[in-house]
Amino acid sequence: MRLKYGYVIECTGLRKNFDGSLAEVHAKLVPDTKSGTPGADRVKTKGVITWVGVHDAVPAEVRLYDRLFTDPQPDAGGKDFKALLNPDAKRVVTAYLEPSLADAKPDHRFQFERHGYFVSDAKDHLPSQGRAVFNRITGLKDGWGEVTTLAEQVAVVGLIPATLFAGPGVAIGLLQHRKRRERARRRSPLPHGSTC
Repeated sequence: MRLKYGYVIECTGLRKNFDGSLAEVHAKLVPDTKSGTPGADRVKTKGVITWVGVHDAVPAEVRLYDRLFTDPQPDAGGKDFKALLNPDAKRVVTAYLEPSLADAKPDHRFQFERHGYFVSDAKDHLPSQGRAVFNRITGLKDGWGEVTTLAEQVAVVGLIPATLFAGPGVAIGLLQHRKRRERARRRSPLPHGSTC
């Protein structure tokens, strides 16, 4: 396996707890395989592990918000919407994050690689007191095929409060999208408004 931005490691063994859960993975470093250096790609791996070093990781409370309802249309067809409330709509876990997030200001947005988009909590995230709290805004994938955009997710299932859409991160994203679309139009040999 390759450690993201790091070296290739080879698993040499493992140790389990009495209950059978994994306690340790024993591995050795494969020399001359650091990402971005000449010859790093000489060893082919089956995957990449995103990781944080245990010696400098920051423990944080992470609130994983999911859909409020288990059905995309909880009030359609005379359904009792209360019976369709998602019991896992909010899960709180402890995560270990990169050290730079310890100093993140409240109400700032981040992408946690392979997990989704998060915001540092406006009230509970207190870097000066060593308390890191992040809320998931949305995951990277959506399991409901008919719901394709973030705006549709909010409209259909009330995933996030609408006030988050007024934030600077969303405005920048929309602005960048418009700029990309405009650059594509300028490069196109077709007159504006033409279709194939």
